[in-house]
Amino acid sequence: DLLVCFALLFALLYFAPEPRHARLHCYFLPTDTMHSVSEGVSKLSIVVVAFLLLSSLLFSVPLPVSAGVLDKDVDDAAYLANKVYDLVSASHCVRLLGNSGPIGCATSKHGADGTLLYLGSLQEAEYFLEHPSSSTVITALAASLFNKTLIHSLVDTGSVSGVIVVEDGSQDALAFSPAARYPNHQYGLYPRLSYVWNPDGDDWTFSEVRVPISSITLEVAQKHDIINKARGNWDADTSDPDWAAQLNAFMYSGAYDAETCLRRKVCEPVGGQSVYSYLSAPRPQVPLILASSTMDSFAFFQDLAVGADASTSSFIALLAAARTLAISVPDLATLPKQLFFAFFTGEVFGYQGSKRFLADITSFHCNDLRNGTSKPHCQDPYRSSLQFQDIRFEEIAMVLDVSQVAHSQDRTFFMHRDSDTATSAEMIKVMQRMGEEVDLNMEIVNVDSRKGLPPSTLQAFLLKDRTLPGVVLTEHRDQYVNRHYQSRLDRRSGIDIQVVADFATMLARSLYSLAGGDPRKYNITVDTDFVDQLFLCMTEDFKCPLIAEVLPATRGKPLASPPTHYTSIYRRTNTISLTSGFLQTLLTNLTATPSLQSCTSNSECTLPNQQCADGRCFTSFAYYHPSYSTGLEYDVDERMWIVVDSTQAIYAESYWENPSLLIFQRETLGQDMAIISMGILQTTAVLLIILGTQRYLKQRRERLTRLHSLQIRPALARSQTSTTAAAESNVRQRRT
Repeated sequence: DLLVCFALLFALLYFAPEPRHARLHCYFLPTDTMHSVSEGVSKLSIVVVAFLLLSSLLFSVPLPVSAGVLDKDVDDAAYLANKVYDLVSASHCVRLLGNSGPIGCATSKHGADGTLLYLGSLQEAEYFLEHPSSSTVITALAASLFNKTLIHSLVDTGSVSGVIVVEDGSQDALAFSPAARYPNHQYGLYPRLSYVWNPDGDDWTFSEVRVPISSITLEVAQKHDIINKARGNWDADTSDPDWAAQLNAFMYSGAYDAETCLRRKVCEPVGGQSVYSYLSAPRPQVPLILASSTMDSFAFFQDLAVGADASTSSFIALLAAARTLAISVPDLATLPKQLFFAFFTGEVFGYQGSKRFLADITSFHCNDLRNGTSKPHCQDPYRSSLQFQDIRFEEIAMVLDVSQVAHSQDRTFFMHRDSDTATSAEMIKVMQRMGEEVDLNMEIVNVDSRKGLPPSTLQAFLLKDRTLPGVVLTEHRDQYVNRHYQSRLDRRSGIDIQVVADFATMLARSLYSLAGGDPRKYNITVDTDFVDQLFLCMTEDFKCPLIAEVLPATRGKPLASPPTHYTSIYRRTNTISLTSGFLQTLLTNLTATPSLQSCTSNSECTLPNQQCADGRCFTSFAYYHPSYSTGLEYDVDERMWIVVDSTQAIYAESYWENPSLLIFQRETLGQDMAIISMGILQTTAVLLIILGTQRYLKQRRERLTRLHSLQIRPALARSQTSTTAAAESNVRQRRT
């Protein structure tokens, strides 16, 4: 208001309607005259300032103060936003794009807002559906009510613009899986089968959601008193202020498909970095036993994609088996077959991690090879390591794929095989024998034409060669026993760590036996405490001692809690997720052998497969490999992704501004009318003051101008008389 006042006073003085020469002429008035003008203007300024400040103090609406502490350098806009809005910590549904269109949630640039209402029971939800609100609302839901059917019903009322899920634990005992009933069936070995592997699935995560949805913990809801504020709006008097919420999830991609989004350069391909490792130096032309697992998961809220059973249990078991063999068996380099461990990411999205790996080892062509002073790499398409070119697909003797293994019933696991060959029969026999040693029941399941193999990485390998011997290890014979498959509820609770450790022991002994070794020579037993630490880090909190030990650079940094195993996006700059970085570093430590060469960085270790650690060059056999759709290629000249095979799974994640959930107090109609009325009064008063002041100054200037004229005339007459006398004197002098 002060700034406005001073601006008005300057305008009154400088932009008066008189001609400019008249304004400037006033500056030469006598001091006493200017003092009188200043005195009049000062009185007017005092009146204007007093009026503006008084009206602001009287009619300002009290606003809730944020619980956060403002930084002293925050600008005025941020300061005001913190005063008005209460920023709530939440996990958000965001937008992906697939072959056929958008997936997930988004809002407009301005977000979605509405009155905050709470639905805590099915009866309240039914009442709201029968009597929908006449105004826009944001509904906060008890977790037990969060399902596809109810959300669609709420949105169909036309009054719900967003949903907040309060994680109060009420859904934990209920079946909930937003994944497909047959995951990846159109991109696997059996695109025409319709067997229901996931009976609780509704394919919600791969559908477009018409409203933004966020998830908050019960502790957060209690901290911000959201439930009480929302309940208070049910029976609030119209004269009382009601609480409102705003959900922001603006996505730059729009409602397009993945190809259009990538062409417009407003998204990135879904993907990441897979990890693979030998346990000893690679030996050319020696058969490989490939043990694989999925390392990524998915959920309706990507930040909550823990996947404790869906994927995490499988790569934990496989990693524990690899670690046990690396530290317990000294003769791995002399076995008739090589052990090869692969952890693929992006498998949720059409097996893109394993398909990309297979495509590269069978038909990779580098358009821009860079040797440099360090290890050779390919710039187009970008590959940080070219070691995979030494892998021959025909050297893979068998594939042992580990799937869901966290919820076995009666210590029983199932071995699914595609064909009854001598090699697969040997695999079955060895695993049954090793299972007996640790009191596990290993049952064989032969594939029938009705259902085929379970969704697994093995299907990608069989698409390349159907005769390849392989087995999928699972906790289920037929349909999934995991009632929370690929949901935010797939957590550690209910997992028997000892059973998973025993399964990993069986796996390690079986792999060693299949490679030609005798497990009785060594004590091959997985450390249960190590498995427990892995589950702690990978399902509860990345800020755990094991992560800090393997990745010291993460100490003191903010890490996800709970962790997420969503694969994220693939970038050619080789961005590494925490899960991939942890697996690769741990396998590097397990397989590293030191050399005599000293170093300070990786670039000083010039030999292939070398890395710098503790001041020395170590030779390691753990590598990253890119994971993105085999239907995509990067055009270096155009700097964009192009679709080369639309039959493959193609997913992209939109660029977005940081999603947010805000709570604020909404003014009543009376307050709104008072504010707008005061604004009109202020505007009218200011206009009247301007017009009155202009009139006053105009009259004042006219009087001052006349006065000035009267003062100037005598001086001019005296000046003329003096000039005439001087002229006559000059004439007399010349005559003389």
